[in-house]
Amino acid sequence: MNNKEKPENQIATVLGPGDFPICSLESRAAARLRLQKVGTPDCICFPELEIPFFGYPIQEQIAAAVKCPVHGDRFKPPFHLYVAEWRRKKAAIFMQYRSPEYKKAWVASFPPELWPAEEVEIDGKLMLRLKDGTMLDPYGDWKLSSNASMGSRP
Repeated sequence: MNNKEKPENQIATVLGPGDFPICSLESRAAARLRLQKVGTPDCICFPELEIPFFGYPIQEQIAAAVKCPVHGDRFKPPFHLYVAEWRRKKAAIFMQYRSPEYKKAWVASFPPELWPAEEVEIDGKLMLRLKDGTMLDPYGDWKLSSNASMGSRP
């Protein structure tokens, strides 16, 4: 075994508050850095106390497909009920009252360059048209559709 593989020769690469005298400037700085999670991926989970609102089942499927780099699943899927058109339109207004964490999680699922989708009726069937022209069936199964990636066109 060379020196790199010996456990006694390995040192911690990240200093913590316990590596410095109590109440020292260095200890406080190390604690602050640890709290800010410097060097770790950002969490994109929905806040626990703010249940995500989805106007259509396909939105829930898309949001569930995006995983948090820290925690994996980002929310517990709520039971989906029919949402009236007037309530779906008001969702954008209510977004301004959401927490920054909620907004961050929402943008991770629904990038502003594609969403919000426009509701269009094609042959008597409601469809969602993303800003890039992709058409989605709001009540279909996103994973089984030909539009498996949001950037692809039908």
